[in-house]
Amino acid sequence: MDPIPHAIPNALPDIPGELPLLPLRHLLLSPGMIMPLFVGEPHELQAVEMALKASGYLFLALCNHDQQGLPPRQMIHPLGCVALLLQHSPSTDGRLKILVQGLNKATIRSFVQTQPFYAVAVHSDPEGEPAKLDPSVLLLMNRVRSSGIKWFVLHGMYAQDAEIILESATTPERLADLVIADLRLSADTRHQLLTITDPKEKLRKTYDLLLQQLEQSQIKAEIRFEADEAIHRRHRDRYLREQLRAIRRELGELDDEDDLSHYRT
Repeated sequence: MDPIPHAIPNALPDIPGELPLLPLRHLLLSPGMIMPLFVGEPHELQAVEMALKASGYLFLALCNHDQQGLPPRQMIHPLGCVALLLQHSPSTDGRLKILVQGLNKATIRSFVQTQPFYAVAVHSDPEGEPAKLDPSVLLLMNRVRSSGIKWFVLHGMYAQDAEIILESATTPERLADLVIADLRLSADTRHQLLTITDPKEKLRKTYDLLLQQLEQSQIKAEIRFEADEAIHRRHRDRYLREQLRAIRRELGELDDEDDLSHYRT
């Protein structure tokens, strides 16, 4: 299942200072993203269980460790995303399927628990206020919203729904996170965007990536359209030729040998 962009409420609920940590390999949750995850290792299941018993929050961070088991602390990026656990259900292969929504980025202050799973003290990064935005940022936000609507519509969303979601992001940081949540990006690229502290710079880089992927998607759509048109033309031409042969046959202009030679060729 693909990540789902979703508006984050402007007033975030209180987030505890200490959260169970769920390390992620080869992917990263962005603020504003709703993503299904499958967890099956003991430390993952215990972290989710702790979140369910407590506040319902998890801290998700990128982990450069491909082996099974609890990864070394030094392999976990300190900058990650606070997530709300929305749903959980057992899967057919014995793992647990969870649905999480990224809320805001945060930084690990310290590890307060190391066994049997990690729990960390985190500091949530503050966001800028809309009242402090200068005209150049507002102009950039309008451009991102305009291109973002095209992107979401191109991928199956109604234009009105896309507009509502994008308009709900009133700061450049949240608008960037909302668009990043739906772009096809690698975990490393997501992490690089997450580390940008200047909201305007983050939004500008997001806009560049959005335009690149929008152009690529439009080119792919045009190629698919041209391929479909070519197939349609071939079918239409063949149908017209067969109709013409049927008419000529009825008029006596073709005999059986002509028909056989036609199919042999």
